[in-house]
Amino acid sequence: MARRRSPETIAFLGDLHAGSWWAPWPRPSLPEAGFVGPRYLLDCWEDLQRRWPRSVNLLILTGDLIEGPQRKSGGHGVFAVSDREQVEGAIELLRPFTKRAERIIRITGTPYHDGHGDPLLALDYALGVDLCTQVLDLALPEGILNVAHHPMGGATLYQGTQVDREGLWSTIASGTHRTHESRWIVRAHRHHWLHQASEHKDVVQLPCWQLATPYAIKANYWRFQPSLGGVLMQRDPSAWGGYRFTPTLYPLPKQRPMEAHRLGRKKAA
Repeated sequence: MARRRSPETIAFLGDLHAGSWWAPWPRPSLPEAGFVGPRYLLDCWEDLQRRWPRSVNLLILTGDLIEGPQRKSGGHGVFAVSDREQVEGAIELLRPFTKRAERIIRITGTPYHDGHGDPLLALDYALGVDLCTQVLDLALPEGILNVAHHPMGGATLYQGTQVDREGLWSTIASGTHRTHESRWIVRAHRHHWLHQASEHKDVVQLPCWQLATPYAIKANYWRFQPSLGGVLMQRDPSAWGGYRFTPTLYPLPKQRPMEAHRLGRKKAA
């Protein structure tokens, strides 16, 4: 049997949240008016298709590909409460990227979003996903690539603390022979791009494709402003470790502060 060659280009896409009012949704299915956020994200999504390589060796879908029925909000904030319809929307959005991938791996996301009973199996079949797993340990000639949706739990003030902690516990666990020693660690879920590199380990936190939701704004308006985009991991002999991470990021839609003179005067009683 011929041995598979090591991937030259690995692409990461995740936290798509298809079905959310604050995420991309197929253009023909959008209402005729409104929904400026999804339309802007679609423009970015289509731009990414133009900018990324026409062929990638491995595409890793990193979870939360659909929004889910949003039971906690009574189905408010989604284009469709049906998992099936959301999965169909995710398939339509992802197909241009999966067509250019030699192999596809899907990482399971949050059950509240990706669903219980794994409704995304239909997506796996439609897009030709080779493997679905919660945690991926992929052996490359230069080391092990570890990918999961969720980063370590626990609240931190600084994003860098979370990433540093992930790398530290990876080293501790491998030192006690409980896990493999990972050269690269990739996580999603936080909706923020962050890359911490050292001579022994790279820890990456991926961007997303969902704007700040009303819940996120209420919880922390300042902190929950997301990073939008996707990330490539490409072989580069000049890079430390043999691979280089390249994000393609998009700015958040510009918001204008309300002008005081537009408030008008209070009417006299």
